Amino acid sequence: MSKIFDGIYLFSDIDGTLGRTETGIPKRNINAIKNFIENGGTFGVATGRYLSDLDFVKEVPINGYSLINNGASIYSFSKNKFLYDKMLPKESFEYFKKLAKENLDWGLVAVNKQGYLNVNYINNRIKFNKEFPTINLDTLQGPFYKFLFLVDKNKIKDIIKSLNNNNLYKDVYFVQSGDNLFEMVLKGVNKGMALNFLCKEQGINIKNTFFIGDSFNDEQIMKIAGISACTNITDTYLKNICDFVANSCEDGAVADFIEYITNFILNKNKLCI
Repeated sequence: MSKIFDGIYLFSDIDGTLGRTETGIPKRNINAIKNFIENGGTFGVATGRYLSDLDFVKEVPINGYSLINNGASIYSFSKNKFLYDKMLPKESFEYFKKLAKENLDWGLVAVNKQGYLNVNYINNRIKFNKEFPTINLDTLQGPFYKFLFLVDKNKIKDIIKSLNNNNLYKDVYFVQSGDNLFEMVLKGVNKGMALNFLCKEQGINIKNTFFIGDSFNDEQIMKIAGISACTNITDTYLKNICDFVANSCEDGAVADFIEYITNFILNKNKLCI
């Protein structure tokens, strides 16, 4: 006997959507995801986080592939395997060292196979909320999955625009993933690209994919998913891309979206399953 969410694939961003490091994941979101899966749905996260920083979602049932590292990696928690796992080009480390030495007030994190590493920590750098192991820039070794930069939130958009317009960084690009956080990632790689690849690889009808997020690194997947949603504190530009605006993360944004999906299926029946 078929279930209401058979053939439905739901992906959620983590930080600011599914939960927050400071406050955890609302039980309402966890319970709604459990119910979604029990009724035939497939759930995965679509996040900027890499595998070494995903203990945060260990309480969340995940039964499908997840799009991690801003789409540079596709990973199955249940199978403990990657569908693919892309690294930054070697030149990216030279870009990172240049930016580190020119911007002494930026918070810096490198992500390699060791995990997340604070780089060349000095007292007047902006601090990340989470304490990662610290390593000196001169002893840091790749290959790297991505680099993160914590900056003044009032300057972040101008910084990103300037970097993306600089021809020096031809094989990477910079994307905002938090109020004062942006990342260097592989050019051409994003959550939307990863979703498109996953659908083709696994024979999924992309019209049956649903995504909810809250930040600019979600823009491409918001545009490509069958139905997209965001939280109520998301930038207006992104809200205008989405089909549905949920309440805040703390109030259970993912649960809100699952209720929307339920009504969408029951009342409109427009999915191509």
